[in-house]
Amino acid sequence: MLNFRNILTLKSGTGRWLLVTGLLIIVVWGWKSLHPTTSDTRPKTNETPDSFFSKFKSAKMDETGQIHYELSASMLYHYSGDKRATLELPMIRLFESGEQVWRVRANAGTVINGGEKFELQGDVELFRETDGFSLKTETLTVWPNQSKAETDKPVILISTLGEIKAVGMHADFLNERLTLLSQVRGRYE
Repeated sequence: MLNFRNILTLKSGTGRWLLVTGLLIIVVWGWKSLHPTTSDTRPKTNETPDSFFSKFKSAKMDETGQIHYELSASMLYHYSGDKRATLELPMIRLFESGEQVWRVRANAGTVINGGEKFELQGDVELFRETDGFSLKTETLTVWPNQSKAETDKPVILISTLGEIKAVGMHADFLNERLTLLSQVRGRYE
């Protein structure tokens, strides 16, 4: 006969079975909470986008009417509540005097405040068209109106002269200045 005392003292086979089942449920629930299985780039909230676009492409012009930057993505999901959009496979092309100078691509991204800031994630690559210089990292924040970018993650810079590894980076595209923040190591050929 199953009663509370038998369950607590584990004297019955049913009591042990209930205890093991309960512990298993707690372990599985905890594991799923810590290790979500989804790879969706959209926010992990119950919020639904108010619009979405496939093969999205947009350009912003400067005050002289020349192209300043172009944003493209395989998918864009727009959320009107907080002036944000999420991107799948985004690419940003930055221009100076109407000429493309930099290209940035990633696996995913977020557009904040109508394009004031882009937060890019996953296999981010920053590439300079003129000489093939590239920078690879896992996350990058880009402010296209200020022509700046930064990350606090590890970066790898690759050029014809060699390779440099560091942690953290600030880029000022207008002044052609790249600042590596820490743990800088280089190999030159």
